[in-house]
Amino acid sequence: MSRERSILLVDGQSFYASVEKAAYPEYKDKPVAVADPERRSGIILAACPIAKAQGVTTASRVF
Repeated sequence: MSRERSILLVDGQSFYASVEKAAYPEYKDKPVAVADPERRSGIILAACPIAKAQGVTTASRVF
């Protein structure tokens, strides 16, 4: 008996930034970028489309 196999890929564009915007409605129309809260420097893990339009990119360095 042959069974059809399905593969599902979910790509959450700007996922972590979108989660923060959902949790904090006051950020709705603001640029949001997410980095490690335990460090004062590091890299950006996610940036929303508004932040990306202002030149913020995922994996950019944060100081």
